[in-house]
Amino acid sequence: MESYLTNPFSLLLIAILFVILILRQPKIHPLRKDSVVLITGGVQGLGKQIAKEFARSGVTRIAIIDIREDLAKDLERELKEVNPKCQMRYFNCDISNQEQLKETFKAIIQNFGTVNLLINNAARTLGKRISDLSFDTYRKTLDINFLSIVHLNSLWFQHIKSTQQNFKGYQLVHINSIGGTITSSQNADYCSSKFALKAYTDTLRQELDDYPGLMLTNFYPYFINTGLYEGFKPLARFLIPTLNQEATAKKIHDSILAHKKEVYIWWFIEYMRVVIDLVPLGVRNFLVQRLMGDGMRTFVGRGEVISQKKLD
Repeated sequence: MESYLTNPFSLLLIAILFVILILRQPKIHPLRKDSVVLITGGVQGLGKQIAKEFARSGVTRIAIIDIREDLAKDLERELKEVNPKCQMRYFNCDISNQEQLKETFKAIIQNFGTVNLLINNAARTLGKRISDLSFDTYRKTLDINFLSIVHLNSLWFQHIKSTQQNFKGYQLVHINSIGGTITSSQNADYCSSKFALKAYTDTLRQELDDYPGLMLTNFYPYFINTGLYEGFKPLARFLIPTLNQEATAKKIHDSILAHKKEVYIWWFIEYMRVVIDLVPLGVRNFLVQRLMGDGMRTFVGRGEVISQKKLD
């Protein structure tokens, strides 16, 4: 019997498979060392780990927007440990406050000159039932998780248009969530904001001809062990493990540099969402409630932190 290694057809098939594997490798677009990376919600959790990944890959200019000023010095020290040349600037800002955000972005431009990579990461969740959420509390979550992104993007777009002919070399990143594709009980404020972010992102992608050259990357991670969902213990954790924040940040960093457009973490969540949408409503509600919703009964989270910054 002729060996498959000497069969011309087999050799051709192996060669084709090898070429396909090579072509499937993402092309990396490393940031210039003088690029400015802006991360919202960047002093703890996922935002902090993303900042460390970019510092580790050689980025030396990182701007952080957050309300936890007490954690800024620790972040600056940790970034210096992974990259001694990294110059991190912290900007205390309640991003749900339009005037604060506008003044903060102005200060960032004055300090750095521009922002090449904008990562909208900041978010909150309260883990309460709709009957326990006041209107103002609900609106606050929408302001933080969604409307602040619309506002900050608008400020950023205006700045680039005033200084550049196009958006080539600029990248916009939205950290969405599985909560932007699948709902669960005691999560209405968070899921509502993330569904709104999905609609905004999808629409923006269809209108990118207004921003020629802009790279838009959107992420849908599963629940991450950052503390945001502390105490959340869904039955699904025996099937779908909670994401590690360091590994998730590395995945986000690498996907940004590979100029990927949309990334699900875990990857099979995209297909799980499609299957759930296909089943009857009663079955869907039963599955989501049993696999995820019941886990919110033990939810603790981080609790609310009030910004100490006051405008004159």
